[in-house]
Amino acid sequence: MEDLRRSVESQEHEKRKIVSGSLLDLSSSAIAGANRAPEYPAPTFIPKSYTQAPDMQPPKFTDAALVCQPKTLEGLTIDSGAIKDLFLEFVNKYHPFLPVVDVARGPEEIHRLCPSLFWTIMAVASRRYDKDKELMMKLAPLLKSCLSDITISPITRYGGGGDKPNFNLASVYSVQAFLIYTFWSPLTSSMVADSSWSSAGIALFNAVRVGLHCPGYAREFGRVKADNPNYPKISEQIRTWTCCNIVSQTVGTVFGFPSFTSFDASVVSACHHDSEMDIPEQIRQMMSIQHLEHEVEKTLNSNLQDPLGLSELSERLSLIQIMARKLDTLELNIGPLDDIRRFGLLAARVHLMTYYMLDREGISTLQQQKGIIQAYNSSLDLIDHAHKASQRNRNFIKYMPGCYVQTLWQCSATITRVYHSEYAEFVDTTAGKEIFTNCVKLISRASILKHDMAYRATEIMQQLWQIYSTLHRRKKATLKLSVRTRMAASIFFDSVWSMREECGGIRSVAPTILNQRNNPIEEDEDSNGSRNGSVRPKLESSSSNNTATTHVTAPSSQQQNIPPLAAYPQPQQPPVLPSLGYLQYGSMASSTAGPPTPALSATRPVLRNPDSVGTPPVPVSAGNTSTETSPENFENIFDWDADMVWRDVDLMMADFGFHAEEVAPL
Repeated sequence: MEDLRRSVESQEHEKRKIVSGSLLDLSSSAIAGANRAPEYPAPTFIPKSYTQAPDMQPPKFTDAALVCQPKTLEGLTIDSGAIKDLFLEFVNKYHPFLPVVDVARGPEEIHRLCPSLFWTIMAVASRRYDKDKELMMKLAPLLKSCLSDITISPITRYGGGGDKPNFNLASVYSVQAFLIYTFWSPLTSSMVADSSWSSAGIALFNAVRVGLHCPGYAREFGRVKADNPNYPKISEQIRTWTCCNIVSQTVGTVFGFPSFTSFDASVVSACHHDSEMDIPEQIRQMMSIQHLEHEVEKTLNSNLQDPLGLSELSERLSLIQIMARKLDTLELNIGPLDDIRRFGLLAARVHLMTYYMLDREGISTLQQQKGIIQAYNSSLDLIDHAHKASQRNRNFIKYMPGCYVQTLWQCSATITRVYHSEYAEFVDTTAGKEIFTNCVKLISRASILKHDMAYRATEIMQQLWQIYSTLHRRKKATLKLSVRTRMAASIFFDSVWSMREECGGIRSVAPTILNQRNNPIEEDEDSNGSRNGSVRPKLESSSSNNTATTHVTAPSSQQQNIPPLAAYPQPQQPPVLPSLGYLQYGSMASSTAGPPTPALSATRPVLRNPDSVGTPPVPVSAGNTSTETSPENFENIFDWDADMVWRDVDLMMADFGFHAEEVAPL
């Protein structure tokens, strides 16, 4: 028994040694691990994959349906062959973005029903019409006069009969003309001269005038009988009224204006998935997206106690989360989307997440980081989608409406601000820089004329990047917004405001009349989505020897008095304002309609360091100057020595509605 007891005690002793050793090893390991800093993976942006719906297929036309007699507008005649080419150009390239017109009627029937709609289609289709590059310039002032008649002295009746067509008929078809005119407004180099917002309002109010807001009862708003063969079907009335709301909400959101819409029962019920109304599925999807955008606008900007209408900060964070869930639900239920409708849905998420950036005080650090990351990643997602869509179909960017191009521009502003902020450590900056470069290239391909708004946007985007890069190095870059009145577009307009604050007085060298067309051959991409040849496409004059498609007869006396269509008004010369950090320029040449002069191109910006009192200013760049500047010199996008930087900030600020007397130091 004694031997057995010793054996048991010996075994228990060995067990205790083993357990003690194991605990000691575990304790030592834990202590060593506690002294080792954890290694976190770098933030990585992973593009989302979506179920791709097929692109909208245009209707098939017989040769007889495309037959159209030559048409004349104020001395400008377009022959039958050009009408056929332009009509097919519109149907294949522009119509999928806004399928509001029943293009199956053919050009001749559309002209009989509404000459203004016919000429609007011709004008929009001529934007990239290579057979006659001057046709767009000829049609622009004539179409403006045609649509002005409808605005000033409309006649409310239907029918295009008679020897002479009436150009001032206010009907469902003229409303369609204004909607197309809004999405593809005349090219300008100034947002002040952009007519999108005004024409969207005209379309909406003319739609009410002819009774489209009461589909089926439009005869009560005009002198027309229901048995009139030209009386539009109820499906066409609802389709047009729905597109009025879509266009108004889209344009209002982009410009940061309160939209004038009426998503009433007729619109919502007609676009429901079980509705028997003959409305294209693409319009149903666009209506659902813009209806949610409308809800976001009204939900987050309806506080009567706030001077700006913004909801209380404590409520806003919860409301953003609620609207984000509604957006997620919409994305699940809306079905497969093509590239155009997917662009609209991703833009809605960008607009929603931008509200996180309107305030920085009173928000917890975690909530602020989460919101900034979501706004940044949603901007990356939208630009990445546009880039991939342009690789699948290179016409996606070239024929994109101007308000969509503006959305890409605003996304680039968000990326620029976050990239050069203290939140850069929480986001994928490598992907941000790459996608920003892609965005500049995309917007450059949307440019049609040299110095149009898309052309200038590529310059300004690079200028903004350079400014915030310098401010970040001097630890002055901040996400605090001074402009908070533009709702989802506030960060974009705040960025150009900050640009004016830092740069002082700089004048533009853009011409007052746009007349140089981008070379359509060199601006195209190859099948792999990369440019053929040089990265920087050449720009040439729009003079063309091919004028067989049109001929001009002697203009009327009324036409002779029409002045040339100016790209933007002549700017005033604002004074150079003091700022915490600004650019000092030498003598600046005057703005001319021609290319920049060597004297103007040779002026170099100087960025003053406010902390170095008494020291001479430090030049921003040095080296050879160039008399030719282009926004598409992508090799120097992130290089401070780029020659196109710091050119036209003062005029740009006037374009966005900021005047010199309104600017004050921060």
